[in-house]
Amino acid sequence: MEKDLLKKSADKNISVLNNHIHKSREETLARVQAYKKEKEAEANVELYSEEFVKFQTARALSKNTNFYFSGESSALGSLLKDLLGKA
Repeated sequence: MEKDLLKKSADKNISVLNNHIHKSREETLARVQAYKKEKEAEANVELYSEEFVKFQTARALSKNTNFYFSGESSALGSLLKDLLGKA
């Protein structure tokens, strides 16, 4: 009888330790993921500056080989003027 109580007590202690280990592991993983997302967000703020977005937009538009516009009066011409801020 006493042997069974000691075994159950030991099993309970092992279970508590395993739960603690699992909880610590999960908290560590959560902190690592949060840190990674924070650093990615900081990098994106620096990467996607206004100039970079304008450059990428102009680059994407320039790949279109069918430019049908005549100056600022066309839709594409006025869009390019607004994006690039050229008078």
